[in-house]
Amino acid sequence: MSYFRGMKLNISCLFLFIFLYFIYSCSDKESSASILNKNNNKDSLQMKNYLQKTILLIDNNDMDSAEISATQLQILSKNTYNHYYSGKVNSILGYLNLIKKNEDSAYLYYSISKNHFLEINDSINTSKVLGNMAIIQSNQGDYSGSEITAINALKFIKDYENQPFKSSIFNCLAISSSNLDNHDESIYWLKKSIESTDDKYSKSLYLNNLSVSHLYLKDYTNSIRILSNLLNDSIVLNNPDLKSKVIDNLAYSKWKQNPKLNLENELNNALEIRIENDDKWGQIASNAHLSEYFSDKNPTSALFYSREMYRLATELKSPDDRLEALQKLISFESPQNSKKYAIQYASLNDSLVKTRNQSKDKFAKIRYDSEKNREENEILRAETAEQQLEIERRKLYGVLFASGIVLICGGFIAFQRIQRIKNQKRINDEIHATENKIAGKVHDDIANNVYGLMSFIEINNDSFNTEKHNLVMEKLDEIYNLSRNISRENSPIETGEKYPDELLGLFSNYKSDKRNVVLIGFEENPWVNVKSEPKIQFYKIIQELLTNMKKHSKASLVVLKFEFNENKLNFFYTDNGIGFIENQPNTKNGIRITENRIEKIKGTISFVSEPNKGLKVNISIPI
Repeated sequence: MSYFRGMKLNISCLFLFIFLYFIYSCSDKESSASILNKNNNKDSLQMKNYLQKTILLIDNNDMDSAEISATQLQILSKNTYNHYYSGKVNSILGYLNLIKKNEDSAYLYYSISKNHFLEINDSINTSKVLGNMAIIQSNQGDYSGSEITAINALKFIKDYENQPFKSSIFNCLAISSSNLDNHDESIYWLKKSIESTDDKYSKSLYLNNLSVSHLYLKDYTNSIRILSNLLNDSIVLNNPDLKSKVIDNLAYSKWKQNPKLNLENELNNALEIRIENDDKWGQIASNAHLSEYFSDKNPTSALFYSREMYRLATELKSPDDRLEALQKLISFESPQNSKKYAIQYASLNDSLVKTRNQSKDKFAKIRYDSEKNREENEILRAETAEQQLEIERRKLYGVLFASGIVLICGGFIAFQRIQRIKNQKRINDEIHATENKIAGKVHDDIANNVYGLMSFIEINNDSFNTEKHNLVMEKLDEIYNLSRNISRENSPIETGEKYPDELLGLFSNYKSDKRNVVLIGFEENPWVNVKSEPKIQFYKIIQELLTNMKKHSKASLVVLKFEFNENKLNFFYTDNGIGFIENQPNTKNGIRITENRIEKIKGTISFVSEPNKGLKVNISIPI
């Protein structure tokens, strides 16, 4: 199964935590406010009124007015150096940006809010804000970073057992763990989510997520048991979104346990509920399950549901779902269309990996910027206090001293600004150089070939026989290979001295208590003599083989042997799994993608497999 539908982080799941934040935000106002330095009771009362007004406007769904009120509170709290209200208002601004889908801005506001709450040792509000930051990271694919942030959030409330929002943080950890393929860990966090909430809807949602984790581990009995109990729950039956989830996952679990069962009506019932309630995320899940259900029974129906899944995933701008849909289309479409989708799959996959790597760096930069802003605000606050004290003691000395401080700060800020501009210019130059390089190659290598092919067809239109048709197909194949070359030029794989570490890291990801990966001749290989491009393609081919092994082969032993003969790298893959049948859709898909990669570096590959007798793959790559 490749769809973690029950726990996919969508907007409704995200807002569940935010909603809980606002429900319980009022209860801690006075206790937190009591520790503040209230130098001006009038300002404190005014800020309290702004906060209450802003929350009321949000409750009434008047977001524009709420943003205006929040901005006024932000100015007042900043001018009075009030950390409590500064923390509250930045948290509210984070929420308002989140509902506008400005997740980067939301993350920045939450980070600033966290810093203010830390200044007054407000651990509960600090934990709430960190929980929201963890959810945003998970939503953008930074699952490892999300886990770290969520664990940090729990540390601030370890002594507060009855905090209602803890269950949402546990659920966030479960989602991140599952997306990192740590499904046992996901089950651990989901059980804690269920134990820590009294909200019946939340408990039902977490139980559905728990069933999906069991499904990932092929523990179909527990998955079916949980879902069957949920289907008798009035909370589930009265909520179409939850009801459709349970019906769909229950039917899918039963089919996975016994593929001979006829569960078409149940799967279609879930889809109809989702269509009726305009639940497009749910429709993606239903179409995915129906496509898989009909893969052997009715390939035509499987193709129809795959196309529907791709259409919805494109509409909702969900790259993960688009990748899954493309995999299905590669398997069920005609050979000509299949190749087109294979190209799209490779391009989208490379782009998604790059984007998620950038997300990790982006969140780190946002945290750095907010910390820097915190330090600058504290410096400014200290300078202002010192200036007021000096004015009281000696006005003239105070003015001169403050002027000196202003000059120093101005010079420091100007220097920092110049440095930032220089660094940004360097980064922009690198970006433009890369863009120009790619644009030039697209123009010179692909556009000219396309133009030449168009001219050829136009001139020979009247005598377009089989021989010329074959020539056209060869030209199209050349253009296809050129596009593949360009899409991989900026691969994030390390190809220098650390390349062996990259491979060792890859191999270790597929070792487990039930599976051993044995290396032969790895250390003897002179990797330094291998060029970058063969290294990149070899890495991706091995990754594809190991992924297919993990998903399908049930192998307990994998042997990877490396040999160098003159100017060739010979690689031998052997496992003791169940092998594969060549005509199956998934097998054709994997072989086609692997062969496309090996052709790029003029290597050769051969597969030897019989059912239940394992798989052997021999690869030869010129270096």
